[in-house]
Amino acid sequence: MRLLARNRRKVWYCLYQGRNPILDADGDDTGEVAVTYSEPVALLANVTAASGDAAQEQFGVGIKYDKVLQVAGTSCPIDEHSLLFVDTEPPADFDAANVPADYAVTRVSKSLNSTSIAVSRVRQ
Repeated sequence: MRLLARNRRKVWYCLYQGRNPILDADGDDTGEVAVTYSEPVALLANVTAASGDAAQEQFGVGIKYDKVLQVAGTSCPIDEHSLLFVDTEPPADFDAANVPADYAVTRVSKSLNSTSIAVSRVRQ
């Protein structure tokens, strides 16, 4: 399946980088961790209208999602730990430790020529 260029729109993704320990003023470990993500990267993708109907079994039974992103090719680095900006743009003062993304990846499915990414809205 080919994706039409006129149907693509810009979305941004942040890749999971890891968990860093939080230190207090004396440099001691507090036992808490901060999850960090990469800077937002732009990507052109076809974005479906909001859905999640049980009749669509592209990602399996019982998977709840709001939208599906279609990306040409299979080299897309987005995985289930990534965060996405689909309906909003990333803020200018982006903080990798405190990401206000509007969507989280539910499932990634790769075919021979494209990648489908099911995403769910993050409730804030």
